[in-house]
Amino acid sequence: MSHIAELIIEEGPDKGKKITVTTAGVRLGRSSRNDVVLTDPSLSRFHCRLFFKPGQGLFVTDLGSANQTMLNDKPIQEAMLSDQDVVTVGDTLIRAIKIDVPRSSGVGDPVGAPAPHKAGEAVVDLGFKKSSSSPSSPKEALKIKRSHLIAAAALMLLVILIIYLPKILTHSKPIGPDPDIRTGQPVRLAVLELRYEKVIASQQNISRYFLTIDEKGKATLTIDNLGKSTAVPFKQETIERNLLQKLAFSIEDTGFFSLNPRYEGRSTPGIHELYDMTLTIGQQTHRTIVLNKLQPDEFKRARQLIEEFISNAMGIIEGDPEVLTKSAMDAFKLGKQLYDERNIRNENLALAIKSMNDLEGLLNTVEPKPDFYAEALALRTNWKRELQDEYDRLWFLVTRATNVKEWAEAAEHLQVLTVMIIDQKDDRYKRAYNRLLEVERQMQE
Repeated sequence: MSHIAELIIEEGPDKGKKITVTTAGVRLGRSSRNDVVLTDPSLSRFHCRLFFKPGQGLFVTDLGSANQTMLNDKPIQEAMLSDQDVVTVGDTLIRAIKIDVPRSSGVGDPVGAPAPHKAGEAVVDLGFKKSSSSPSSPKEALKIKRSHLIAAAALMLLVILIIYLPKILTHSKPIGPDPDIRTGQPVRLAVLELRYEKVIASQQNISRYFLTIDEKGKATLTIDNLGKSTAVPFKQETIERNLLQKLAFSIEDTGFFSLNPRYEGRSTPGIHELYDMTLTIGQQTHRTIVLNKLQPDEFKRARQLIEEFISNAMGIIEGDPEVLTKSAMDAFKLGKQLYDERNIRNENLALAIKSMNDLEGLLNTVEPKPDFYAEALALRTNWKRELQDEYDRLWFLVTRATNVKEWAEAAEHLQVLTVMIIDQKDDRYKRAYNRLLEVERQMQE
């Protein structure tokens, strides 16, 4: 049986707006990707969700919003609504007017009895009703039989469209050129959004890990360890869409979206553990909190996937500060050695810069930074400038050689450039490589 609920916004920028909740439920927030978009600036992008639980009623669940979701002035994570209850989100007050109204008809009617016809309504006859009189001739009987067959075929086609059209629209209309990394076929890419907080407190230390990923792929991470000299005060990175798509597929396979909203155990004196994760993949949004309890396997797998992914994407390395500092010193020495030998191998200058990048990643969580940290960053800045100057010099020689059609000389300089820029994703590498292909074609003509 289908259900429906009617709510109305009594206060806030969208005052007077009506909200209808069907069996599928609705999601509310500022983002245009919500079912109900509200203009209240104090709302989160995905603030809360209203939905029916089979056999229970209408529920509201908070989706990890910054300003919480309130039911009758009390903060909730998930709760059932009754008529006249008031849900507060930001500066918006939403009142439940009518809940759990069946929309199916014919309850209590005799089997096969026709629904009552209201005056003025059009009646659509698909040809299935029995005629009150027999056909007057075989020709008329054949005509009636044909109309029945046509009506049956039309009904069957309608059922097929209802079942399969949503799937066709979802899987055959890609957004952008990226294919499904599992099948190679074009698909509608699922946007991944995330809010994840981990707090572990003991008598010796309080650590907090807080990560968000927005709909544009911008990841923001903060790590605090009050009892240790490790921290990531604030770090941001925009992550490539195909990498987020791969992460989304992996998370879906963990079973995270089947978890309960909350798992809570008894607190142990001196120990406090909180895991709070809200995930949105496409049109799915789910939040689970685990408080002082062993994590469900599905939650643990999803959490570990996310933490490992972010560590790799952001270059965050966690560990003992002394071990990290020693590894960073090794990278510092290697970088200086490679720089001193930059004229021996064309790639050494870029490798020296990479060593300083590795050093920065190793020391990301270490506070205070060791003395050589500032020197390493200053050296890296100078080396980057030197690499660019050498690139510009060689590119000038390439241009001059190609202008006078000295293809062999141009090719020689371009080969040096493709070795000197070790990152093949670097636009300078792509530019040199593509020009080298053009020069080589000229040499073959």
